[in-house]
Amino acid sequence: MNLYAGVDLSLTGTGAVLIDQDAKIIQQRLIVTTPKKIIEQRIMDINTEVLLSIPPFSIIYIEGLAFGARGSSMLELAALHYFIRITFLKNKDNYKVISPGALKKFVTGKGSAKKELMLLNVYKKWGESFKDNNICDAYCLARLALHEAQPKTKLKLRK
Repeated sequence: MNLYAGVDLSLTGTGAVLIDQDAKIIQQRLIVTTPKKIIEQRIMDINTEVLLSIPPFSIIYIEGLAFGARGSSMLELAALHYFIRITFLKNKDNYKVISPGALKKFVTGKGSAKKELMLLNVYKKWGESFKDNNICDAYCLARLALHEAQPKTKLKLRK
């Protein structure tokens, strides 16, 4: 059975969702860390929890960094992204990084959609509702992984 995971990385609330080939949610988690811990410990804690959320041989889609963000928190978020990606690489996990705009376009048809529109479109398209936009984005990443893994059917042409 193929499993598809979506991971929306954040230092305050990382969303991780696992679905099966029928798009049934197997697991959804919001991984929260406290700013009181040093950043290196927070990154290691998030990494551990993400790995515990995703079984081996899953297809994993991670939301990429938003290039408009600035400041020291952006550097820390980049460190988190690369730490987890290096871990996936070392574990020989099958992962792909998806830009925020590509994910929004997949869900809403518009690459600059707001969080509220993402939540609404997920409910309209797939009947799923989420209270947290990080979990919603992780679910959308898992749905995109499933969508891209499905074989494209070719139309038979009549002669």
